[in-house]
Amino acid sequence: MRGQDEVDNCTPSLSSRKQLFSNTASRRSSRRFTPYGRTPKSRQLKGKNHEILSNGTAERSRPRDRRSAVETDEEHESNLKGLTNKSWKLFKMTPLYKFNTESSQLKKYSSQLSAHIEAERQKGLFIDNATSSKAYISTYKGLRVSAADKEAVQILIKGRNRGGFGDETVLLTCLLCSVEMEHNPVEPKLRDKFAYYPLLMVKGLVSLTDGLITWMQSHFDCVITPMIFSAHDLAWMVAMWSGTTTEPVHKSKPVELLYKTPTDCKGIDKITFTIESTDVKDLWDRIHDDKGSEFSSEEVTMFINSLESHFHSLFRVKLSALQLYSVGTSLSYIGDVGRLKIFSADHVLWILRYLTVLSLEHFTQSCS
Repeated sequence: MRGQDEVDNCTPSLSSRKQLFSNTASRRSSRRFTPYGRTPKSRQLKGKNHEILSNGTAERSRPRDRRSAVETDEEHESNLKGLTNKSWKLFKMTPLYKFNTESSQLKKYSSQLSAHIEAERQKGLFIDNATSSKAYISTYKGLRVSAADKEAVQILIKGRNRGGFGDETVLLTCLLCSVEMEHNPVEPKLRDKFAYYPLLMVKGLVSLTDGLITWMQSHFDCVITPMIFSAHDLAWMVAMWSGTTTEPVHKSKPVELLYKTPTDCKGIDKITFTIESTDVKDLWDRIHDDKGSEFSSEEVTMFINSLESHFHSLFRVKLSALQLYSVGTSLSYIGDVGRLKIFSADHVLWILRYLTVLSLEHFTQSCS
């Protein structure tokens, strides 16, 4: 086995692409860590309310009030951009009991959460004693797409020096959202009592995150757990998002596949496979012959197997025997334990739509 410096962060040249594209038709066998039985046979590259433009971006189309179109578009664009280049931790939730997005209710929740944080701070559990803090809960425009979606909700926890000097500092940002959810899993007769948000995105102190989740679970009788992605989930994401570039070809971020090595493999804990985004897109375009919006599980398997086979031809390391645990593309970086970083504001809805699909699948499977 090669040393860490030789194997980790390998960036092979794909100038001789015949190796990469040869015999792809025969690489349809199942690989380890891929639960095909619980995965749909095909997925959509875009949603029903989106169109993929010539530059690969997703454009949402829905009726707008002409009088406020400019103001609304500017607010939505700003909100989407505000979600990029930040490290988010993803959670999934069961429906929230008696959660209401009316302004008066959100103000009430803000006061209750602030009181909870202050009580925990006085116990010395998660906030430095030199800091006071306050919660702000409001709706977050620009993410609601389908009729089944709830208006997104943002939770900010800000802190200020106990002496009251200086501006408040954001200690935690949280977003409850649903983007183009296909259907609401809550029984129609119960929807006036239960609000379902597939995604909970958090950026902030771990201790504050734990305090927020504790409050939400006790206050709205819900269960919040981290989103865990299988290797096959990540493979779908690579195939879906590697075929799109957000910048000129020579500036686009490379594609990265990170694999965990077995515990008995001393000296190496991970292998990072880095490929130029243009080469990966070329491979995907050759495999995905249909230029429509859908692609299949077989195409994803062929795509990943081709990349892993190319790596084996160069380094004699079988990545198919390892576990894929994190992927990076020009659009986003995402890990198996629900770590997410979005790079392109044009693709925020596209990415969150797919994560909404996965979260909804997890929820329906747990209820079946």
